[in-house]
Amino acid sequence: MSDSELDFISGKFFDVMLPREWRYLEKYFQSDVQRQFLKYYYVFRNSKNFVDHTGFHCTRRWLRLLRRKIEILMKEHAEAKANFDLEKLALIESGKFKFKYRNFAS
Repeated sequence: MSDSELDFISGKFFDVMLPREWRYLEKYFQSDVQRQFLKYYYVFRNSKNFVDHTGFHCTRRWLRLLRRKIEILMKEHAEAKANFDLEKLALIESGKFKFKYRNFAS
């Protein structure tokens, strides 16, 4: 049995505490469903079985947007760190960074 299967069976993703380097993402995920998605994505690194595993009803499109939101924010955060762009880093970590999904390839 793989680690992800054990995480699912134990229900670890419901009560997982996000690591420090992921906590800024919580500011962008306000609702209960969004927060559960963030935790689920942290544990499993995909959204494939989110609806089946959690019982939350979400469309595939909504799950794809949530996943893209995480990916975009993490990419922007990593780039700001690498470029030592403290202003952008502060915006991202404060939850005030604005972006448009269409500006990023799928």
